[in-house]
Amino acid sequence: MRFVPVTNGNASGVLTVSSSGATASATLVGTGLRQSVLEMTSALIDLGSTGLGGAPLTRPVSLRNAGNAALTIDRISVGLPFTLTNGCPLNLLPGETCVVTLELNPTAIGTFNGSLSVVTNAPGGSRSVPVRGQVQARPEPVVRVSPASIGFGDRMGGSQSPPQRVTVTNEGGADAAGLSLSINSPHFLIVNTTCGNVLAAQSTCFADVAFQPIAFGPKRASFSVGSTAPTAATALSGAGCRPPSASPGRGTRLSCAP
Repeated sequence: MRFVPVTNGNASGVLTVSSSGATASATLVGTGLRQSVLEMTSALIDLGSTGLGGAPLTRPVSLRNAGNAALTIDRISVGLPFTLTNGCPLNLLPGETCVVTLELNPTAIGTFNGSLSVVTNAPGGSRSVPVRGQVQARPEPVVRVSPASIGFGDRMGGSQSPPQRVTVTNEGGADAAGLSLSINSPHFLIVNTTCGNVLAAQSTCFADVAFQPIAFGPKRASFSVGSTAPTAATALSGAGCRPPSASPGRGTRLSCAP
Protein backbone atom coordinates (compact mmCIF):
# COMPACT_ATOMS: atom_id res chain seq x y z
CA MET A 1 0.00 0.00 0.00
CA ARG A 2 1.06 3.60 -0.58
CA PHE A 3 -0.24 6.74 1.15
CA VAL A 4 -0.36 9.90 -1.03
CA PRO A 5 -2.25 12.61 0.90
CA VAL A 6 -3.87 15.44 -1.08
CA THR A 7 -4.95 17.47 1.97
CA ASN A 8 -3.63 18.19 5.45
CA GLY A 9 -4.67 16.30 8.54
CA ASN A 10 -5.90 12.81 9.28
CA ALA A 11 -7.08 10.52 6.49
CA SER A 12 -8.67 7.06 6.61
CA GLY A 13 -9.82 4.39 4.24
CA VAL A 14 -10.75 0.72 4.00
CA LEU A 15 -9.02 -2.07 2.11
CA THR A 16 -11.55 -4.73 1.10
CA VAL A 17 -10.72 -8.18 -0.29
CA SER A 18 -13.53 -10.42 -1.60
CA SER A 19 -13.12 -14.08 -2.56
CA SER A 20 -15.60 -17.03 -2.89
CA GLY A 21 -18.39 -15.16 -1.20
CA ALA A 22 -16.24 -14.11 1.75
CA THR A 23 -15.15 -10.56 2.43
CA ALA A 24 -12.27 -9.30 4.57
CA SER A 25 -11.38 -5.70 5.26
CA ALA A 26 -8.73 -3.61 6.94
CA THR A 27 -8.85 0.01 8.09
CA LEU A 28 -6.17 2.35 6.71
CA VAL A 29 -5.15 5.56 8.50
CA GLY A 30 -2.57 8.23 7.87
CA THR A 31 -1.84 11.93 8.41
CA GLY A 32 -1.22 14.37 5.58
CA LEU A 33 1.36 17.05 6.32
CA ARG A 34 1.86 20.37 4.56
CA GLN A 35 5.17 20.53 2.68
CA SER A 36 6.78 22.28 -0.26
CA VAL A 37 8.01 20.31 -3.26
CA LEU A 38 10.65 21.75 -5.61
CA GLU A 39 10.07 20.71 -9.20
CA MET A 40 12.84 21.50 -11.71
CA THR A 41 14.87 19.75 -14.37
CA SER A 42 17.40 17.19 -13.21
CA ALA A 43 19.01 16.80 -16.64
CA LEU A 44 22.07 18.58 -18.00
CA ILE A 45 21.34 22.23 -18.87
CA ASP A 46 23.14 22.80 -22.17
CA LEU A 47 23.39 26.44 -23.27
CA GLY A 48 24.70 25.39 -26.68
CA SER A 49 27.61 27.02 -28.50
CA THR A 50 28.56 30.41 -29.94
CA GLY A 51 31.54 32.19 -31.48
CA LEU A 52 34.15 34.07 -29.49
CA GLY A 53 33.09 37.67 -28.92
CA GLY A 54 29.52 36.98 -30.05
CA ALA A 55 26.24 37.42 -28.21
CA PRO A 56 26.02 35.75 -24.77
CA LEU A 57 24.42 32.32 -24.54
CA THR A 58 21.27 32.34 -22.39
CA ARG A 59 18.89 29.67 -21.13
CA PRO A 60 15.81 30.03 -18.88
CA VAL A 61 15.28 27.41 -16.17
CA SER A 62 11.88 27.04 -14.49
CA LEU A 63 11.39 26.28 -10.78
CA ARG A 64 7.92 25.18 -9.62
CA ASN A 65 6.43 24.57 -6.20
CA ALA A 66 4.49 21.35 -6.66
CA GLY A 67 3.72 21.04 -2.94
CA ASN A 68 0.97 22.41 -0.70
CA ALA A 69 3.10 24.75 1.43
CA ALA A 70 5.21 27.81 0.62
CA LEU A 71 8.62 27.01 -0.86
CA THR A 72 11.33 29.17 0.74
CA ILE A 73 14.29 29.70 -1.59
CA ASP A 74 17.41 30.31 0.49
CA ARG A 75 19.96 30.55 -2.33
CA ILE A 76 20.33 30.11 -6.09
CA SER A 77 23.86 30.12 -7.52
CA VAL A 78 25.88 28.94 -10.51
CA GLY A 79 29.60 28.32 -10.90
CA LEU A 80 31.81 30.59 -13.01
CA PRO A 81 32.14 31.45 -15.85
CA PHE A 82 28.34 31.18 -15.89
CA THR A 83 26.19 33.94 -14.40
CA LEU A 84 22.50 34.07 -13.62
CA THR A 85 19.58 36.47 -13.35
CA ASN A 86 17.33 35.40 -10.48
CA GLY A 87 13.66 36.01 -11.18
CA CYS A 88 12.45 34.01 -8.17
CA PRO A 89 10.93 35.45 -4.96
CA LEU A 90 12.02 34.46 -1.48
CA ASN A 91 8.82 32.45 -1.02
CA LEU A 92 7.16 30.59 -3.90
CA LEU A 93 3.52 29.74 -3.19
CA PRO A 94 2.02 26.31 -4.00
CA GLY A 95 1.51 25.85 -7.73
CA GLU A 96 3.57 28.93 -8.66
CA THR A 97 6.53 28.95 -11.08
CA CYS A 98 9.50 31.30 -11.35
CA VAL A 99 12.37 31.51 -13.83
CA VAL A 100 16.15 31.73 -13.46
CA THR A 101 18.08 32.77 -16.57
CA LEU A 102 21.58 31.36 -17.02
CA GLU A 103 24.16 33.17 -19.17
CA LEU A 104 27.62 32.48 -20.59
CA ASN A 105 29.56 35.44 -21.97
CA PRO A 106 31.87 34.21 -24.81
CA THR A 107 35.15 35.87 -23.79
CA ALA A 108 37.36 32.77 -24.06
CA ILE A 109 37.40 29.66 -26.20
CA GLY A 110 36.57 26.28 -24.70
CA THR A 111 33.89 23.96 -23.32
CA PHE A 112 32.78 25.19 -19.91
CA ASN A 113 31.07 23.14 -17.21
CA GLY A 114 29.43 24.36 -14.06
CA SER A 115 26.58 23.57 -11.68
CA LEU A 116 23.29 25.30 -10.89
CA SER A 117 22.57 25.00 -7.16
CA VAL A 118 19.16 25.68 -5.58
CA VAL A 119 18.83 25.57 -1.78
CA THR A 120 15.26 25.51 -0.38
CA ASN A 121 13.20 24.25 2.55
CA ALA A 122 11.81 21.41 0.42
CA PRO A 123 12.59 17.82 1.46
CA GLY A 124 16.13 17.00 0.45
CA GLY A 125 17.36 20.57 1.05
CA SER A 126 19.30 21.46 -2.08
CA ARG A 127 19.32 20.46 -5.74
CA SER A 128 22.27 20.63 -8.10
CA VAL A 129 22.08 20.39 -11.90
CA PRO A 130 25.09 20.33 -14.28
CA VAL A 131 25.44 23.24 -16.75
CA ARG A 132 27.46 23.30 -19.97
CA GLY A 133 28.26 25.81 -22.72
CA GLN A 134 30.78 26.00 -25.55
CA VAL A 135 32.63 28.94 -27.11
CA GLN A 136 34.26 28.33 -30.48
CA ALA A 137 36.72 30.32 -32.55
CA ARG A 138 34.88 32.45 -35.06
CA PRO A 139 35.63 31.38 -38.68
CA GLU A 140 37.46 34.66 -39.31
CA PRO A 141 40.58 36.40 -37.98
CA VAL A 142 40.17 38.32 -34.72
CA VAL A 143 43.33 40.24 -33.81
CA ARG A 144 43.84 41.60 -30.27
CA VAL A 145 46.75 43.52 -28.74
CA SER A 146 47.83 43.72 -25.12
CA PRO A 147 48.34 45.92 -23.18
CA ALA A 148 45.85 48.58 -24.24
CA SER A 149 48.31 51.38 -23.38
CA ILE A 150 52.00 51.89 -22.52
CA GLY A 151 53.50 54.88 -20.72
CA PHE A 152 57.25 55.47 -21.13
CA GLY A 153 57.50 58.44 -18.77
CA ASP A 154 60.09 61.23 -19.16
CA ARG A 155 63.02 60.69 -21.51
CA MET A 156 66.03 62.76 -22.51
CA GLY A 157 65.65 63.97 -26.08
CA GLY A 158 67.51 61.73 -28.54
CA SER A 159 67.96 58.85 -26.06
CA GLN A 160 66.14 55.55 -26.39
CA SER A 161 64.10 53.96 -23.61
CA PRO A 162 64.23 50.27 -22.74
CA PRO A 163 61.72 48.45 -24.96
CA GLN A 164 58.30 47.40 -23.75
CA ARG A 165 56.47 44.43 -25.25
CA VAL A 166 53.14 44.36 -27.09
CA THR A 167 51.49 40.96 -27.49
CA VAL A 168 49.55 40.40 -30.72
CA THR A 169 47.08 37.49 -30.71
CA ASN A 170 44.78 36.09 -33.38
CA GLU A 171 41.84 34.75 -31.37
CA GLY A 172 39.84 33.86 -34.47
CA GLY A 173 39.41 30.65 -36.41
CA ALA A 174 41.08 31.87 -39.64
CA ASP A 175 44.53 33.26 -40.51
CA ALA A 176 45.11 37.03 -40.36
CA ALA A 177 46.86 37.76 -43.66
CA GLY A 178 48.74 40.87 -44.72
CA LEU A 179 49.81 41.59 -41.15
CA SER A 180 51.51 44.98 -40.75
CA LEU A 181 52.80 46.83 -37.70
CA SER A 182 53.04 50.63 -37.62
CA ILE A 183 53.40 53.62 -35.30
CA ASN A 184 52.01 57.01 -36.32
CA SER A 185 54.77 59.09 -34.71
CA PRO A 186 58.55 59.44 -35.22
CA HIS A 187 59.08 59.57 -31.43
CA PHE A 188 58.33 55.85 -31.01
CA LEU A 189 59.83 52.90 -32.86
CA ILE A 190 59.54 49.14 -33.19
CA VAL A 191 62.93 47.71 -32.22
CA ASN A 192 62.11 44.01 -32.61
CA THR A 193 59.22 41.75 -33.63
CA THR A 194 58.40 38.10 -34.13
CA CYS A 195 55.36 38.93 -36.28
CA GLY A 196 55.42 37.95 -39.95
CA ASN A 197 53.09 38.61 -42.84
CA VAL A 198 50.53 36.05 -41.63
CA LEU A 199 49.36 35.34 -38.08
CA ALA A 200 47.78 31.90 -37.94
CA ALA A 201 44.52 31.24 -36.14
CA GLN A 202 44.95 30.89 -32.36
CA SER A 203 48.56 32.13 -32.60
CA THR A 204 50.56 34.88 -30.90
CA CYS A 205 53.49 37.08 -31.87
CA PHE A 206 55.29 39.97 -30.15
CA ALA A 207 56.58 43.46 -30.91
CA ASP A 208 59.03 45.42 -28.74
CA VAL A 209 58.40 49.17 -28.78
CA ALA A 210 60.74 51.93 -27.53
CA PHE A 211 60.43 55.69 -26.96
CA GLN A 212 63.07 57.94 -28.55
CA PRO A 213 61.86 61.57 -28.46
CA ILE A 214 63.25 63.93 -31.10
CA ALA A 215 61.53 66.98 -29.60
CA PHE A 216 60.58 68.26 -26.17
CA GLY A 217 57.17 67.98 -24.48
CA PRO A 218 54.45 65.33 -24.16
CA LYS A 219 54.23 62.81 -27.01
CA ARG A 220 51.38 60.47 -27.87
CA ALA A 221 51.06 57.85 -30.58
CA SER A 222 49.34 54.62 -31.55
CA PHE A 223 50.92 51.25 -32.26
CA SER A 224 48.60 49.65 -34.84
CA VAL A 225 48.26 46.15 -36.25
CA GLY A 226 46.62 45.96 -39.66
CA SER A 227 45.52 42.77 -41.44
CA THR A 228 42.47 41.13 -42.94
CA ALA A 229 40.97 41.53 -39.44
CA PRO A 230 39.84 44.90 -38.02
CA THR A 231 42.76 47.06 -36.86
CA ALA A 232 43.91 46.65 -33.26
CA ALA A 233 45.95 49.33 -31.46
CA THR A 234 47.92 50.13 -28.30
CA ALA A 235 48.14 53.74 -27.08
CA LEU A 236 51.71 55.04 -26.46
CA SER A 237 52.76 58.05 -24.39
CA GLY A 238 55.90 59.72 -23.06
CA ALA A 239 57.59 63.09 -22.66
CA GLY A 240 60.79 64.39 -24.30
CA CYS A 241 63.06 66.33 -21.94
CA ARG A 242 66.06 68.67 -22.08
CA PRO A 243 69.28 67.88 -20.21
CA PRO A 244 69.11 68.47 -16.44
CA SER A 245 69.66 72.01 -15.26
CA ALA A 246 70.24 73.43 -11.79
CA SER A 247 67.94 76.07 -10.34
CA PRO A 248 68.41 77.92 -7.03
CA GLY A 249 66.68 76.16 -4.17
CA ARG A 250 65.20 73.45 -6.40
CA GLY A 251 68.23 71.35 -7.24
CA THR A 252 68.81 69.59 -10.55
CA ARG A 253 65.74 68.66 -12.58
CA LEU A 254 64.68 67.74 -16.09
CA SER A 255 62.87 70.26 -18.24
CA CYS A 256 60.20 68.44 -20.25
CA ALA A 257 58.06 71.36 -21.37
CA PRO A 258 57.74 71.93 -25.15
